[in-house]
Formats: sequence, C-alpha cells, structure tokens
Amino acid sequence: MHLSGERFTVLVLLIACANLANLLMARSAARSREIGIRLALGAGRWRLVRQLMTESLLLSLAGGALGLLVAAWGHPLLLGFLEPDPLTVALDFRLDHRLLGFGLALSVTTGLLFGLMPAMRATCAGISGSIRSAGRPRGALNMPLAKGLLAFQIGLSMVLLIGAGLFARSLRNLGAADLGLARENLLLMDVEPAGKTPQARQQFWMELTRRVPGLPGVRSMALAGDAVFGNGGWNETVWIERPGQAARDARVDDNLVSPGFFATAGIPILTGREFGEQDRQNAPLVALVNRTFARRFFGNENPIGKRFGDLGQASSGRYQIVGVVGDAKYGEVREQAQPMVFHPLWQAPVRPSCVLHVRTVSEPAASVREIRREIQAIDGEALISEIRTLPQVIRDQLREDRMFATLASFFALLALALDAIGIYGIVAYRVAHRTAEIGVRMALGAQKRDVLWLIMRETLVLLAAGAAVGVPAGLAAARLIKSLLFALTPSDPLTIACATLALFAAGALAGFLPALRAASVEPALALRSD
Repeated sequence: MHLSGERFTVLVLLIACANLANLLMARSAARSREIGIRLALGAGRWRLVRQLMTESLLLSLAGGALGLLVAAWGHPLLLGFLEPDPLTVALDFRLDHRLLGFGLALSVTTGLLFGLMPAMRATCAGISGSIRSAGRPRGALNMPLAKGLLAFQIGLSMVLLIGAGLFARSLRNLGAADLGLARENLLLMDVEPAGKTPQARQQFWMELTRRVPGLPGVRSMALAGDAVFGNGGWNETVWIERPGQAARDARVDDNLVSPGFFATAGIPILTGREFGEQDRQNAPLVALVNRTFARRFFGNENPIGKRFGDLGQASSGRYQIVGVVGDAKYGEVREQAQPMVFHPLWQAPVRPSCVLHVRTVSEPAASVREIRREIQAIDGEALISEIRTLPQVIRDQLREDRMFATLASFFALLALALDAIGIYGIVAYRVAHRTAEIGVRMALGAQKRDVLWLIMRETLVLLAAGAAVGVPAGLAAARLIKSLLFALTPSDPLTIACATLALFAAGALAGFLPALRAASVEPALALRSD
C-alpha cells in the first residue's frame, strides 16, 4: 500500500507540473507582443529566457512555501482524520528540516524544469513572428504541445480517479461482506477468573452462564476459548476416518464453545444438533464441523456420525460429528472459508480464561455495566479486558483499508481540482484572445448558445482525448492493486463509468464558466477589442 501511495503522489506531482507548463505557455503566448518588441529593441534571447525563468522560480518558491505552510497547519487534522492504528500502522507526520528542504527543492526544480520549455518557446519565434502572433488567436489550445499536455494531465487524473474509485468500492464491499454470522448487537469480553484450581474456575464459568442470560437486555450468551471473529481460533491436526481407507491427516482450525454458542453468534446449524448440557467430560466426545470441513473430507456423504481424531492416526475414531454448521469467517474479512472444528467447552480441561459472547436486544454498550457487575459478584478479582463489539472489531480490521481509500480519494480530488484549474485557465485565456472573433460571430447572427457550444466543444474534445488515454492507463494501473481489492475486478465498469462522469463534470464546469462569459459579450464591445 505504501508503494501505491507513493505512485499516487508522483501522479499528482506530474499533473501539477503539466498544469504549470500549460499555464506558463499560455502566459508566454499572451506576452508574445511584449517579447517581440523587446527583441526588436535589442534584448538578447537568453536575457529574456533568464527573466522568464526567474519569474517561474519566484512562482515555484512561493508555491512551495505556501505548500509547506498548509502542510504544517493541516497535518494534525489529516492525522486525526485518518485514525491511524498505533499497533499496525505507523505514520510520522512531523515536519523536520530534511522534509522542508526536500519540499522546497522539489518545488524549485519542477518550477525551473517546466518553466524552461515555455520560456524557450516564447523566445524562439523571432521578432516578426512574436509580433504577428500577438494579433492572432494563437492561444494555448492552438498549440499541439499544449493540447497534448492537457490531455496527458487529464489522463493521469483518470488513472487516479479509477484507483480511488476501486479502493472506495473495495472498502464498501469489505464493510458489507457476509461473515456467515450476525454482526448486530454482539458483545465480546475477555474474562479471566481469579480462581487457581480447576474446580473454582469451573464453578465460576457455570455460574456465569446461569446469571448473564437473565440480565435485562440480554438475548443470549455463550463462552468460547477464542472470539468468534477477529483471532481465527487455533490450529490442530486431525485424522479423518474413512471406511475401508487409512485415516488421512489434515490441518484445520478449531475452537472450544459452550452450549448456545451458535445461536448467540448467529451461525446456522445446517444439519444435526448443537452442543447441549449432556456434552460433558464423562460423555462420549463429540464435535461440530463447518460445511467446508464436511465437503472437503466427506464429499457428498452425510458427515453426521463420521469420526476423526487429534492424537495421531490411531485416534481417528475419538470424536463423533454430531452437527454441521454454516461457513463463517473467523479471522478476518478477506479470508476464504477454511475447515473448522468446534469442541464442547465442558468436555475440555477447564479454561483459565474465556471470551464471553453476549447477544443483546439493543446497543451492547448499555449492557456492559450490568454484565460487569454480575462477573464481579461471582468473583470480585476476575479480570475483565478487551470489551468490544463485533462492528468495532471489523472497523479496526479495516482501518488500514479505510485510511488508504481516504488518501487515494484525497489525491484523486486534488488531481480533479488541478484539472479544473488548468482547463479554466486555458479556456479563459482562449476566450480572452477570441473576443473579437466572438463579436464578429454574434454580429453576423450567432446566438449565445452557439458561442457557448463553440467554446464547450473544444473543452469536451480535450476531456474525451484525456479520457481515451486515461481509461486504458487506469485499467493497466489497476492490475497492480488487484491484490488489495475485495470482491471487485480491476476493470469494474461501474467504477470506470463513475470516474469518467466525475472527470467530465469537473472539466465541463471549469470550461463552462469562461464559455458563459464569452456568450455574454456585447458584440459592439467585442468588435472594438484587440
């Protein structure tokens, strides 16, 4: 993700540089008469180039200084908006002398580099050419290089818009992904009783399962060795018993759960039964498996009554499968369904700690105090930690995805703003140098809508050219982030359509404002203009 973020930064820098070069070319074209007259009066070409480069340098220095001020003011706001996770995402937004120096050097370098081309172009036309060109509408949009730069800038923006759209839609898909369990109103609490003996701990767990379900606002509760989602359970090797075949070993995930766990977690029982109070230490060992386990190891056979073991090949008949539950995600949102085994908590050695799962009627936070009070009433020294809801666990897991989608969207909007500024500046310059032409057209009977369409047509052609370059480039770039997407292809048509619509909307609005001003020109005033 960090590499993708650097690529986004480079793309925005290239867009800004193309924008700067285009605006400087438009400015130098507007000064063509001045430059021609100065050349006629004996000014040297390189002296004029140095003057234009000095102006570009001052402009880049001012922009770099303003950028550093914005960074110094805005980085705490950005840091708070991104909600970085100190355990998984390390962000350092401190501004030190190295960062300040790099920022200034970069702005100066780009200003000089992209200011040199317009300066050379402005002085290479010669004396007569510069003077004659000032009287013609030879604006930046008449220059193939300027058109190419603007189309290149629009194309890069399309790449950023497609990338940001893919990340935003992927984040939405992650937030709405089917976990195979019910998300709403599920409270998770890590509880560790102070009892030192197995008997004391067992008594604590039994009393807890008796008291908590009777609390106001509690729909159901269960205990598990590990949380239903977020940690992924444990791993174990099992040996599967098959009639007429040697037991085969396989690596699966497993968890210890109390009766009522699947109803509380919202995981459906597909066939067989859930654990009950009869599944205790002296009873036959039983287990539940998920659908992936049943299909992978038993195919189309009915898994109920089948056996497996966990103590070597000879133990393949140790546990009997009494039920099959639906597939659920246990570790993270992105994971694929894995074979999962559930053992009865009461048939295992007494756990020193468990995760309390409570399904509440309303907001889980309202029940935390009552649940905590009951736990302390049973054992005043019990340790209660990691109180969280399932939506909180999911939100924490998606924090990095959300942060990167936010950054990508920010870069895309910045690129869109640069595009709008560039299009507005170029079209406004073009309109200013076509005032007389527009006046003639209107004097000959052209309507305001005709003038409006004349200007807007050029803008739309540029946008179409940029989109024609940007869409294939965006699709190619999207393949680089394919592994970061969820339930989404890099060539998602809806994302491309939305990115194209956003680009055309911003560009058309930027071109519409000077076009509207051109359409409002009085013919008499326009004919008297230069």
